[in-house]
Amino acid sequence: MKRNKFKSLSIVLIFSILLNIISYVPVKALAEGKEDLIEEAIETTKGNIKSLSKYEDNDTLALNLLGENIDSNKINIYEYKSLKTYPKNIINLVAAGKNPEDYEGKNYVKEVLDGQTESGLFVVGNEQEDLYPENMANAIIAMDMTKAEYNKVSAVKLLMSFAKQSEEGKSFDDNVVKTSLAIIALSLHKDVEGVNALIEELKEYLKSEQLYDGSFSINSLADDDSDSEGNAVATAMVIQALEIGRAHV
Repeated sequence: MKRNKFKSLSIVLIFSILLNIISYVPVKALAEGKEDLIEEAIETTKGNIKSLSKYEDNDTLALNLLGENIDSNKINIYEYKSLKTYPKNIINLVAAGKNPEDYEGKNYVKEVLDGQTESGLFVVGNEQEDLYPENMANAIIAMDMTKAEYNKVSAVKLLMSFAKQSEEGKSFDDNVVKTSLAIIALSLHKDVEGVNALIEELKEYLKSEQLYDGSFSINSLADDDSDSEGNAVATAMVIQALEIGRAHV
């Protein structure tokens, strides 16, 4: 399949997506550099993804980056119209080598672009439902992947406004995954005033959330141990955010 669809993404972002497929590898094994275990986990993950009845955007991205053939009939395209779903459709279609501006009679990019307001928000479904930081971050990433012309400054400024003061630095909903996703989106727009300073504050928050073994949890405030203990996906998200946050894009 065509891989030049990813030229509008930074190399660091592409690498970071690849990190997300190693969720079967124990965090300590990653830290110790057990490449054989990682390779085995990647092969296992390939099989697990291919066994799915439908591919989410991250699944399709992972298969693409691993050079695997993608069954376009399995990509999950959401019919429900919202800012949570349409950017995911765009990312999924791009990863599958499809055109999100002309897919089965729909132009998903235009649907998102036409909804942008003066505040920067993309209103795709309804404002109350769409107005979440993770939706804006994914929308910015999706628009940048397709090289769409949109009001970048207002979109980035709106995303920045969701950041709140934490005990250390600033965060998005006191959540390392959401904060990491925001850093990835913001890092593509370091020319916007205040972005660099905010990224540094967000990085301080991420560093403060690191656990004793070097990993990060999905939610350190959760009562559920499975969410508050070290998680490979959350750790990979933080690593990619810190890497792209210091990269020149």
